[in-house]
Amino acid sequence: MGQKLVFELRSAAARTDLDEIWKMLQAAAKLEIFDTLTRGSGGVTFIEHV
Repeated sequence: MGQKLVFELRSAAARTDLDEIWKMLQAAAKLEIFDTLTRGSGGVTFIEHV
């Protein structure tokens, strides 16, 4: 296998592991996925005419 392919396979495995850990933590905390999203206020600020 090429070095890039090995790295991609390891990265995919690590990502899968992190996904599983995240799901376990989320379930233990009894959080819905929506509760984990960052929500902020949004808007447009008018500064001046150009």
